[in-house]
Amino acid sequence: MKRRIGMWAGVGFLIACGWVLYTFVVPIEFLQASLRQPLVLAAAYISCPLTYAGHYYAIHFWWFPPVNAATYALVGLMVEGLRRMARLAPC
Repeated sequence: MKRRIGMWAGVGFLIACGWVLYTFVVPIEFLQASLRQPLVLAAAYISCPLTYAGHYYAIHFWWFPPVNAATYALVGLMVEGLRRMARLAPC
């Protein structure tokens, strides 16, 4: 179970790193226009929940990957716990 939660955290870290790289690589004019698109904005909110707090607080780019990894680890802990309970429950 620890390995699976670690994989959840790793995936969260990589997703946040991808978003940070996206913001560094894309030109600022295109970035401002693309982040206003509903699909891009929805993908950012779903895959990186810290985006919600970014509107209210000044969060540096280097905080996104570790915080997103912790968020995904918590989600993984809940999912794996529910999976374990479902496997142990009598039918």
